[in-house]
Amino acid sequence: MMSLDKCRKMIMHLYSTKRSADKVDDKAGATTQGVDLLFTRNNRALLDDYAADFMRNHWGVLAELLARLRYEYRRGADPFICQFVCLVGLYDPQPPVAHWVIVKAGSPLPNQ
Repeated sequence: MMSLDKCRKMIMHLYSTKRSADKVDDKAGATTQGVDLLFTRNNRALLDDYAADFMRNHWGVLAELLARLRYEYRRGADPFICQFVCLVGLYDPQPPVAHWVIVKAGSPLPNQ
């Protein structure tokens, strides 16, 4: 199982790369139309989709990461990890609009 520190760093790396990808999408300026407008802005990937792609790209550590996430989520002692697990819908799925509201209002990353 991956160490707690490494797990938290990997989540922060995911958030950081997601933020960078969102900036690129925002600069592209292509807006979505129809129902998707409720869930995405400027063709941004949803956090759960982005997290799935991120984990596929880091396949070598995926089993270790998932084991640590499951362990910490069940313990409930680390709010950062529990929030991430809920946001990406690993063990406690939420409707997509909830992801947008939570990420927008409670982003752990400072505005840049």
